[in-house]
Amino acid sequence: MMAHAPLLQSGDISFEPHETVVSMEYLLGLVLALLGGSVKMQDYSDERKSQILNVVKSLAGGFDMDVIFTRTDGFTMTPEWLLLDCLDLNLRHGWIAARDLLTGPEVSFESLTLASNEPGFPHAEEIKNFLRGPQLTPIGLVSLQEDFVENVPCILFWNKHYHTIVMINGVLNSLVTDSNYLETRVVWQTLDGVNGDGVYLDSNFTPIYMGLDAAASIYLMWPKIN
Repeated sequence: MMAHAPLLQSGDISFEPHETVVSMEYLLGLVLALLGGSVKMQDYSDERKSQILNVVKSLAGGFDMDVIFTRTDGFTMTPEWLLLDCLDLNLRHGWIAARDLLTGPEVSFESLTLASNEPGFPHAEEIKNFLRGPQLTPIGLVSLQEDFVENVPCILFWNKHYHTIVMINGVLNSLVTDSNYLETRVVWQTLDGVNGDGVYLDSNFTPIYMGLDAAASIYLMWPKIN
């Protein structure tokens, strides 16, 4: 589930020492408990609360977000965004567009898509290429490095996936969830470029040279989800 890793890192939720395997229902229960104590949640109308609670049910499968291309915290205020806000989860993206592609200061994916399909719209083909691109731009990566706070877990929305990111000593690190690394010491990977390349790190953010000792499991940090 996209929310549990940063919540675990921040200490907002925790598992008992004997819990090595947890169910999705158990994780959703922890999220619902957090929402029950959220001041932001209590301030919403009953209708809005119902919308947010409906989103909780979709956490197992994930959901999409409508990005605003001018800043790393730019997202339209949907029930999905409100859920993450009620959980005090810092959601970011690096899909920042060049100013000459934008039609205004608060341009979202939906609005830019509609505009680029209008006959005679300036830079229409360039905009379409941008919208089909990797969802992380060089200016976006620089902006993320400027906006992140040291040792504060965040969620990065990138390529329609949610990545747990933390900055350590000025370096952005992404939590590795690829099952290919299940039986290795790999826990993090530095986010060095827009293609996702980077150095693999262990749980102490020490570089790992693949092929050497790789006995410990990545899941020593997180219980398995069945």
